[in-house]
Amino acid sequence: MMETSCEALMRAIAIGDEIALAELIQSRSDHFLGYFERSLKRFGKAADAEDLLQEFWLKVWRNRKRIEPEKGAFRWLERIALNLLIDWTRKQKVCEVVFPEEMNDPKENPFDTLLAKQIQTKCLESLAPRQRLVFRLCCEQGLDPQEAALLADINPSTLRNHLAHLRKNLKKQIKAWGWSS
Repeated sequence: MMETSCEALMRAIAIGDEIALAELIQSRSDHFLGYFERSLKRFGKAADAEDLLQEFWLKVWRNRKRIEPEKGAFRWLERIALNLLIDWTRKQKVCEVVFPEEMNDPKENPFDTLLAKQIQTKCLESLAPRQRLVFRLCCEQGLDPQEAALLADINPSTLRNHLAHLRKNLKKQIKAWGWSS
């Protein structure tokens, strides 16, 4: 099997090659900057993407001894980026929820919109950290369960259990707030 340029660079970075890091930054920064900008745009914080990108490359360098290129160099980079986004949302205390289908359209009344935002926040707060992660990966980022399980580093059946519990919890919260159709 032929080694990709990313794998070769990651292998060199793992042993402390700063020039390889500079090459990787040059070749992959646009990709990760775009990822951070798209992700932060929904929170109105796209300007923070540059800061996250800088933090991302620092984490890559600091964790270089953990690189295992044979296990997927680019996947390792994506995991660091995802973890940075998750940490960022925790620090910012940001909650963004896609409404479940069971909810009515809140566009009719401004009070309903405010109530819907309160429900969103309450529902997310009631979830365990792993369930929030599963929600963000599957519902917000639109990943399929297999890919989400891989990124979350959990068994696919565990992820499905988290999704089932998450749906049950959301329905319970929606009903408690009197927001069922």
